[in-house]
Amino acid sequence: MSSDDAPGALAAHLEKKNYSALIKQLDSALGDSEGGARVQLLLNRGFCLQQLGLFRKALKDYDAVLEAQPAHAVALLHRAKVLVALKQKEDALASLGELARCAALTVDLAALLEGQQLAAGLASGDVKEGAKLPLLPALAPPAPPPAPAPAPAAASTPAPAKQGFAPGFLSSPAARQQKQREAANAGVEQPDAAAAPMALATGPAASEAAGSAALQSPAAEPHGGTPSSSSSSSAATEEPTAAAPQPPGLGSRASSVGSSPAPSPAVDPLHQLVARSDPNQGVGLAVQMVNSGQCREAIALLDLLLTNHPGNMGALAARGTAKALLGQLQEAVGDFSEAIRHEPRFHDFYKRRGQALAALGDDDGAVRDLRQAIELSDDPVTKAENHEELGRLLQKQKDYRRAQAEFEAALALVGSSAGTELLGALGLCQVSQGDLREGIATYDRALQLAPQSKDLWLNLGMALKELCWVERAEEALRKAAKLSCGVGPTAVHAYRLLAQMKQGLGDHLGAVAELNRGIAAADKEAQRIELRFLRGACYHAVGQHREAVEDYQQTLEAQAALTPGSSEELVSFICLAFYQKEMALYARANLDRHVLSFCPDADLHPEFKELWCKKGPPSGEFVSMYRSIMQPQHPNWAAAKPAPPPKKLLLPLLEAADAVGQLVQYSHQGFLPNRRQQRMAGLAAIELAQALQQLAADRRAGRETVVPNAGSSVTARPGGPPAARPGTSAALRSGSASHHPFGWRDAMDIVVRWRQLAEPNDQVIWVDLLTEREFNQGFGSHTPMFTGQTKCVRYYMVFDRALALMKRCLVEQGCAIDANNAPVPLDSPDRQAAAQGARTAGDMWRAIGTDSWVVVPVQSTMRPGHALEGTRLTVVNLGKQPARAAPGEAEPDAVLQLANGVRGAAASTGTAKPRPQPDSFEFSIRTPVTPARWVDYDEELEGLFGRLVAALEEGEVVAAAEAALRFAYYWYNFMPLARGSAFCGYVSMLGAFLAMGAPVRAKMPPSYQTDWEAILESSPEAFLQAVSPWMYPPEVRQAQQAQQAQQAQQQEGQHEGVQPVRDGEQRAQGQQPAETDAGQTARQAQQPAQQQQDALQPAQPEREADGGSGGASDGQTSAAAAAEPAACKPVDQLPKVIEVLSTMRQRLEALNGPDVPRI
Repeated sequence: MSSDDAPGALAAHLEKKNYSALIKQLDSALGDSEGGARVQLLLNRGFCLQQLGLFRKALKDYDAVLEAQPAHAVALLHRAKVLVALKQKEDALASLGELARCAALTVDLAALLEGQQLAAGLASGDVKEGAKLPLLPALAPPAPPPAPAPAPAAASTPAPAKQGFAPGFLSSPAARQQKQREAANAGVEQPDAAAAPMALATGPAASEAAGSAALQSPAAEPHGGTPSSSSSSSAATEEPTAAAPQPPGLGSRASSVGSSPAPSPAVDPLHQLVARSDPNQGVGLAVQMVNSGQCREAIALLDLLLTNHPGNMGALAARGTAKALLGQLQEAVGDFSEAIRHEPRFHDFYKRRGQALAALGDDDGAVRDLRQAIELSDDPVTKAENHEELGRLLQKQKDYRRAQAEFEAALALVGSSAGTELLGALGLCQVSQGDLREGIATYDRALQLAPQSKDLWLNLGMALKELCWVERAEEALRKAAKLSCGVGPTAVHAYRLLAQMKQGLGDHLGAVAELNRGIAAADKEAQRIELRFLRGACYHAVGQHREAVEDYQQTLEAQAALTPGSSEELVSFICLAFYQKEMALYARANLDRHVLSFCPDADLHPEFKELWCKKGPPSGEFVSMYRSIMQPQHPNWAAAKPAPPPKKLLLPLLEAADAVGQLVQYSHQGFLPNRRQQRMAGLAAIELAQALQQLAADRRAGRETVVPNAGSSVTARPGGPPAARPGTSAALRSGSASHHPFGWRDAMDIVVRWRQLAEPNDQVIWVDLLTEREFNQGFGSHTPMFTGQTKCVRYYMVFDRALALMKRCLVEQGCAIDANNAPVPLDSPDRQAAAQGARTAGDMWRAIGTDSWVVVPVQSTMRPGHALEGTRLTVVNLGKQPARAAPGEAEPDAVLQLANGVRGAAASTGTAKPRPQPDSFEFSIRTPVTPARWVDYDEELEGLFGRLVAALEEGEVVAAAEAALRFAYYWYNFMPLARGSAFCGYVSMLGAFLAMGAPVRAKMPPSYQTDWEAILESSPEAFLQAVSPWMYPPEVRQAQQAQQAQQAQQQEGQHEGVQPVRDGEQRAQGQQPAETDAGQTARQAQQPAQQQQDALQPAQPEREADGGSGGASDGQTSAAAAAEPAACKPVDQLPKVIEVLSTMRQRLEALNGPDVPRI
């Protein structure tokens, strides 16, 4: 002990209020402290820092105390005082609320009383924010209560001493603290042996006692809450949270290394006598010490006992338990192994060694031991506990499939007496595999047993959100937040999920309100990073760019909160905040410009767009240039607001857009009904329809339709003049310097602009306008159907169909393609049979033998006999762990990343994770966009767009409908956008049908997605056959029936030898050819607006007669189809979208609606 550490020196420092000197001593003492001693040292340092006015540093110390002991009364009180001084009244009241909820006879009554007085003073206003409040003396926490001492084994029993092995001795600290609090609240008397150390206690004895008290795990009831029939049962653990929980019995590997053992304490002479004379009594005495936290004293006693009674199995197991609690895991494994050597038939020795091995990171050894424990268990309760223990270990490894099997085995053994921890863990496994309904049913069952479990409510709410059961999800998440008293990690998680759900519903300001609650509930800066970023994204979406920029900037400034162990997701949020801030400033700068006068794809630098899409840190190239391309950082936020569009023009557009936009909603899990996205889709479809009608009218009048280059993405491609650029439509090559003819990409630009605006957090970018490097390598979409061991919520529904298509491609092509773009032939009957018999992604991978993909060929419409490259069905083994190369050797091949599956592109070579998820595979589609594919699809889309416009020009609705569906088919397989291609493709079909005067009425069938119908078909005809029966509106079906009837009449006339009179012959004879139903319907698309609207009304008998005469065999279907109401007014009766909503501000305010303040 140094002179400064002497009690006299401490007293002198306190008397002189030399808090700086005390802080230095406390800093030194904290270096090797642990357990209760560390808690007291932190509390004392916080006290000194608070006296010096260093409130934020004091707050960190009190937070550290509360992280170890959430119910520490003095820490809660001092934390509240610091928050008052920092003018954070709401947080102070929340801390005092936590203090009030900790009220018990075992809690410091003085702290409770002062907390009540302080809360009353804050509520009445007597205590003002910023007040420097006096502090209570720093008091030591009450010692954790011991479990009842086990009865010593009878001297005549030769079996291992089962009593006294502290169950779950490696259980998580939070679980132990929960048990300690429960015991404390039940009024368990504290033993003298574990009395709390005095304030600022020094010396090894106090430190050891406090450390052992913090680590001890008293013998307790098993999970079900009934008296245990065996003391070997595992301790109850925390209920599972959204992340995979730490299994009971799994500590930190770091705690087992680098700690030097402290000197063994002296053994009481009476204890020595017991240890020498009666080993069973000695083991029982040692177990009492372990249960009361005196682990070092127990080890000293057991060392003496084993010296006098070598090989005593009970002593070995008890000493192993004590060592494990002190973090001496290797030594604990040695003791358990020695006990097993003496008695290899006792299950508890294997269980305890398995727990210690798991804490050391030896998962394979832990699994072997726990399986052996299951095999040796006799009674059902013990066997169930061992199954559960193994399940939690497997769950930690994310081996959900095997973990679920263990939990279900445990459940079968205990039946109706299953505890909430077991049910919660099972539910988490089910949800983690994508079996949401099964997981929800399990959570419901668990909540019947523990209706106050905040973590069960949180997990239930998360699963309900994924199923889009909005009302139930909100109820569950609010329950979780309420049970958390609106503070702490569970509340933060609940508010974040509520915000994400509201954002997914299109209620961005509602999401902001939830994020505000989450930020207030968070006690760590790392939690606030994500919440602030999400709030910025919500502000950004509704056009509140100033607030968005502030949140993005605060997210950027939070980089200091990152640590070497921070998650990749957290780093990604900070990187995204930089890009999103620039996008918000860009939007603000162009807020009141005409949308046809600028184009984000053309204006933003390709390097910026690429990094934004990848969501990663800036590249060296970007860092060297970014200051020259950044947006103005201080726009004029006070600029005058232009007048909004007249309501008489705006309201009819919004009414029509809402009606049309409802049709884009998928009826499948994972897709929330987003009102904002629906309105955006409706406005985009109407604007596209009006542009197509104008294009057709100009063609009929012999005029050329041109659009300005400034607002078009097609003119932004680098590489010389338009005529020299690869993939440039022929129509563009005839354009002038400032304008060019309207082409297919200009039509899709209309939809893309709306999609970019509605949700700026999505990177909706034309891929060919990224960097040339990325475009040449083939940046593209990647959509998993199955990943790891999880069925993807949105897309697993097509897994069986996609797997069958992969089998067909393997047969037709004879091989797959590997990561090096080399063919992998299935050159043996066994491999071919294995591939054709595959039922899972793992089966297919094992049949092929490597990460690989097959190309789905796409038949050309414009070039018969030509095949385009469709998507790539890809199977990857995510569980592979490449061996590390020895120094001087070449690195081995990395786990396949496919470089987006592009020929010639190198596979990603990141550092392999040390513990990949076992038995995990990914089955996905990857659609790289390369220059060669771009040229191929550009020719196809240009030709089909020409067909569509020609059909609209001639009023041929059947031909127009077919061209629109074929165009969408190739667009879906092309996937030219970084995000949003599928959405834009569907809106293009809605717009084309509106332009025909034949609006789509039908919603998509349940569990049906049109993009997958295109992607998983090689033929556009197959796509038409799948989509047209439900999508075609009555006008198109009637025209089809009329054509079929006319063709049948012609064939019948030819069969009877009567030549049909052609239109030209009729005209030559002075007769007017009879107009077919198809021609009549097409002509009505060009009639005056009111006549067209009347023709679409279902009550008109003439229209129904037309439908009936079109085909007698389908008269009932036609009549029913004609009765379907139109989704909206004909678009030529509506105001022009481009005229009413010509600026970004007007469009954002139209999407926001009247409930959101003007921008």
